[in-house]
Amino acid sequence: MMLLVEDAEEYGTIGKMSSSPHQEEVDPYAVLFPWFVMAIGTMVYFVTSRYFNTIPYTAIMFLIGTLMGIGASLSGRTDQLTISMRLWSDINGELILLIFLPGLLFWDALDVNFRLFCVSFSQLITMAFPMVLAGATLTACVAFYIFPYDWPWMLCMTFGSILSATDPAAVAALLKEVGAPPRLKMHISGESMLNDGSAVVFYTIFSNIWLRGLGIGLGETYSVAEGFALFFRMSLGGAAVGIAFGLGLVALLFHLNRRLDLEENVVQVATTATVAYLSFYTAEITLGMSGVISVVLTGITAATFGGGMINSRSLMESFWHLVEHILNTVLFTLGGIVWGNAISNSDDRIAKFHSKDWSFLFLLYLLINVIQFFLVTVFYPLLSRIGLGWRWEEALFVSYSGLRGAVGIAFAVSLDNEVFSATTEEDVVARDNTSTLFGHVGGIAFLTLWINGTLAGPLLRRLGLAKPTETRERVVKRFETIYYHRMLDDFVHLLTDPRFRHADFAVIRHHVPELKELTVEDLRKAVERNKDKVAASSYKAPHLKNVLSYIQSEEENDDDKIWANEYSSHSVAEDVYMSNGLGDYDIDENDHVQPKGEGEVDSIKLTNELRLSFIDMVRASFERQVKKGELDARQEDGALYFALLQSCDFAADLVIRGHGLQGFEATAIAEVAWIDKMDLAARRILRPRKEEYKRGERGNTASYRALRFDVYRSLAFIEAHRHAQEKFYQELCDGEIQDENLTERAKLVLFESEKQVAMAEDLLRSFDPQDVCILISHLFCAILLNKIARDAERLQAAGILHEKEARKYLEETEEELHNIEFCATHSHPGQHEGQKQDTSSDGKRSSVSRMLDGMKSISFQKRASQAVLYDLESPKKQ
Repeated sequence: MMLLVEDAEEYGTIGKMSSSPHQEEVDPYAVLFPWFVMAIGTMVYFVTSRYFNTIPYTAIMFLIGTLMGIGASLSGRTDQLTISMRLWSDINGELILLIFLPGLLFWDALDVNFRLFCVSFSQLITMAFPMVLAGATLTACVAFYIFPYDWPWMLCMTFGSILSATDPAAVAALLKEVGAPPRLKMHISGESMLNDGSAVVFYTIFSNIWLRGLGIGLGETYSVAEGFALFFRMSLGGAAVGIAFGLGLVALLFHLNRRLDLEENVVQVATTATVAYLSFYTAEITLGMSGVISVVLTGITAATFGGGMINSRSLMESFWHLVEHILNTVLFTLGGIVWGNAISNSDDRIAKFHSKDWSFLFLLYLLINVIQFFLVTVFYPLLSRIGLGWRWEEALFVSYSGLRGAVGIAFAVSLDNEVFSATTEEDVVARDNTSTLFGHVGGIAFLTLWINGTLAGPLLRRLGLAKPTETRERVVKRFETIYYHRMLDDFVHLLTDPRFRHADFAVIRHHVPELKELTVEDLRKAVERNKDKVAASSYKAPHLKNVLSYIQSEEENDDDKIWANEYSSHSVAEDVYMSNGLGDYDIDENDHVQPKGEGEVDSIKLTNELRLSFIDMVRASFERQVKKGELDARQEDGALYFALLQSCDFAADLVIRGHGLQGFEATAIAEVAWIDKMDLAARRILRPRKEEYKRGERGNTASYRALRFDVYRSLAFIEAHRHAQEKFYQELCDGEIQDENLTERAKLVLFESEKQVAMAEDLLRSFDPQDVCILISHLFCAILLNKIARDAERLQAAGILHEKEARKYLEETEEELHNIEFCATHSHPGQHEGQKQDTSSDGKRSSVSRMLDGMKSISFQKRASQAVLYDLESPKKQ
C-alpha cells in the first residue's frame, strides 16, 4: 500500500499539498522529518557549543530550515524527505499550536519564582497588555501606511499581533549563564509568558475579523462591545481554566507522594505533561478561550501550591528541557522551511518575494526595534515605579532583547495553512497576502535571532548587568580557596588507596594544574584534615613519598621524617585459606573448587546461590566505580565498561552451568574500538608482549589503546573484587550471629574470587612496570579531576557559583581529561630520572609488584594495618 517515491510527483514540490486519494499512502513519511531534524540538531549543537557558542542554537536551526525549504522548492525533488517536509509544512494551523505551544510554555511557568512574579505582577500586566496592544497597533501602522501591499487594516493588526509575541529562550539561557540578577530574568521571562498570552488573544480577535471578511467560511465579526467581551472571555476565562487545571495537578502531585519509587516519579512527570496539554486543548479548542494563558496559569498555580510536592526536581527539569529542546528544534526548522519556501520564488508559489520585499523587510526590522525602544521610553516613568521597578540599563536591555521566535512562527504558519486549506487557486489575493505576511514574520524571526540574539551577550556585559561586582569577585575568590583545599583533601584521600602507592606526582602535577603550586605546608594541613575526618581504628596513612620527593627541599628532608606504611600482603581470601585451609573442599582438573560430598545437592545449590550473590556485588562495585569517577563508562569508546559488565554475565552463566566463580577471561572480549577490530584480534592471538608497545607512541595508536585497555580492566576488576570481598565477608563471615554451613561456603566463594584477582595481577605483572605506573598515575588524575568536576557541579546546584563560573572549571576539567586520554608520554615535565627508570632488574621486585602487594592490604577480620605516622612537623627520629 506504500506509495512509491516516484509516484509522488503529483504532489509537486515543497509548496502546499493538494488533497489526493493517495494522501494516506504517504502519511508514514511524516515520521521522517522530525527525527531527521533532530539528527541535524545534534550535529549543530555539537559544533555551536564548542566553537560558536555566541550564536543561538535556534537561529542556526532556522537558517538550516530556510536552506532546506529553498532547496526543496527549487529542486523539484520528490524523495521521501521532501514529502515528509511537505506533510509537516502543510499541517493544520490549530494542530501546530496544540503540538508546540503547551510544551514550550509550561516549564517556564512551572519554574517561575512565584514571589518575584507576585511582586512584579502589576509591571508585567502593563507590559503584556497595554504595551503589546500599542506595539501591535504601531506595527500595523507600518504595514498599512508604509508597505505597498494594500493589506486590510484587520490583517495589519493580525500582523502586528503576531510580531508582538516574543521568544526569550536564547536570552533567558544567556541570563542564566552569566548569573544576571533575578529581577532581570523575571522582566524577560515573565513579560514573555504574559506577552504570548495577550498576543494570542489579539491575534484571535483580529484574524477572525479578517478571515470573516474574506468570505471563505472562516472567522467571525464582532462589534466593539463584542470585541471587548471576547477579549475578557479569552483572557480571564483562560486564566480560570488554567487555575482549575493547576489545582487539579496539585492534587495529583499530592497523592503521587512515594519519593523513593522511581516509577512513581516518572508518572509524576508524565502527569505534568498530560495536564499541560489537556489544559491548552480544553481552553483553546473546547471552550474557545486562550490556551496560552491557560497553560501559563496552570504552571504558575502548580508551582505555587505544588512545587514542594515534586518528588524528583532534577527528573522533572530534565524531562521538560528535553521537551523544550525537541519542540524548539522541530518548530524553528519547520518555520525556516516554510519561510524558505515563501522567499524561494518557485513556480508553484503564487506570491513572489522580490527585491522590494527584502527592502521592506529590513526597514520593518529597523522600525520594530525603534517601536520597542519608543514604547519602553514612554512607559518607563510608570514601570520604574511599580512592581520590581526598572533601572535604565534594564529597560534598555529589555528593549533590545525582544526576539521573535516560536510563538510568532506558530501563529504565522497556522494562518498561512488555514487560509490555503480554505481557498482555491482562484483566491489569489488571500493566499498572496498570507504568504507575504509569513515572509516578513519569518524574516523578522531570522534577523532578531541572528542579530539581537548574538549581540545580546555583549550588550548585557556592556551595560554592566553581567559584570561581576568587586564584592562578587571577592566571594568567588574565597570559594576558589575553599575549592582548592577540598581538592587537596581528595588528593590526600586518594593517596591512601593502595592502588596509587607508586603514582608518579610528576604525571599528576602535569595533568592537574591546581597541584603545580603545591607546597609542603598545604600538604601537611591536608594530611591533618584527613586524619581528623577518619576514626583512628580505620585510618590509613597516605603514600606521600613520591609527592614529597618533588616538593620538599633538602633541608625539609633532613628535618622531617616520613615513616613508610607497612601493609600486610594478604587479602581476605588468603586469610581464610591460612586460617581454615581447604580441607573441606576438592580441586578438580580444571582448578575449580567444590565442596566435598558432591552428592549433597542442597550444599551445591547454596554455594551457587552465594556465588551469584557475589557476582551481583561485583557488578554493583563496577557501578560504584563509575559513580565515584574511578571508572569512565565511556573509556575506550565504552568497550571497557561493556567488558567488565560482560564478565559478570559470563561468570553468572558459568555458575548456573555448574562451574566455580570465574569471569576475568571475559573482560578481554570487548574490543577497544570497532575500527581496531582486526588489529586487536591479531593481538589477542599473539598475546601482549613488552616490546609490542613502543614508548612515546601517542595515545590513539592501537597498541597503546590495547595496553591501556588491559591495565584499566585489570585494575577495575581487582578493585571491584576487593570491595565485593570486603562487603561479602562482613555480611556472611564476620558477624556475631553466623550460620556455620553458610559461612564455610562463603569462604569458598571468597577464595575463588581471589583466584580471579590473581589472574588480573599476573596480567599486570606481564607489562613493562613503567607503562603500568604511568597508566595508574593517569587513572589517579582522572579520578581527582572527576571529583573536582563534581564539586563544581555541587557548588552550582547549591547556588554558590553561577553557571558561567562553574562552567569555567568544568571546561578546564574536561580539557584535562581529554589530554589524559591521549597522553602516552613517559617523560613528564619535572619527572625525576629515578622515577623514569623504575623497572624490575637484578632480582629486585618492580614497583608494580609492590603496588599489587599494597592492593591486598585491605583490612578485614580485625587485622587493621599498622597506623603510620606522617609527622611532618617532628624532628627526625632514630
